[in-house]
Amino acid sequence: MSEGKQEPNQYSSSLFPRFFLSRPSTPLPSSHPPPRDLPFASPSPAMASPGPAPAGELLRIDPIELRFPFELKKQISCSMQLSNLSDDYIAFKVKTTSPKKYSVRPNTGVVLPRSTCDVVVTMQAQREVPSDMQCKDKFLVQSVVAPSGINVKDVTGEMFMKESGNKIEEVKLRVTYVAPPQPPSPVPEESEEGSPSRVESENGDGPAGGFTRVSCHDC
Repeated sequence: MSEGKQEPNQYSSSLFPRFFLSRPSTPLPSSHPPPRDLPFASPSPAMASPGPAPAGELLRIDPIELRFPFELKKQISCSMQLSNLSDDYIAFKVKTTSPKKYSVRPNTGVVLPRSTCDVVVTMQAQREVPSDMQCKDKFLVQSVVAPSGINVKDVTGEMFMKESGNKIEEVKLRVTYVAPPQPPSPVPEESEEGSPSRVESENGDGPAGGFTRVSCHDC
């Protein structure tokens, strides 16, 4: 097959060139078992059934979605864990689209080989409820292989620039607002039959109703 001829299917032409070169020219009978050296006999990991993709090759990030229990006029924090499963020193840097809204500790650091690092993200107190409880903020975790024995103070911004020639890995994280956990309703010591239903109607129809009531009160 000439290189100048356009392939009808790019996937098949780029994946099986070795198969067509090594397969006999005479078609095998349908009852004949496939040879062991063919790609179909022992599929490679890339051809295996798709599974959950890791957050990154250099660092595994958990979770990949930052969930904040939103409450007005209150600082809220959540954490993520960076796991280094390799034998290399991995330097990382955390960025966000709203730097004035969040603080990240540490925002730069080094994850030692076969170890983890916890990063705490704190959202500053908010005075308004976002529309439909939707958040468009995003975070970016950059990681790069660092020299062995590097310290945190030796991590520079130039290490994460493409001009440095380093292989930089980037993982984007979404931000989601969730309703805060509702405290249990107080149960009076002496109550008549039907009292619990009256307490529930005062607090709302459920967790979502109670959350809406608190938000409107603060507005």
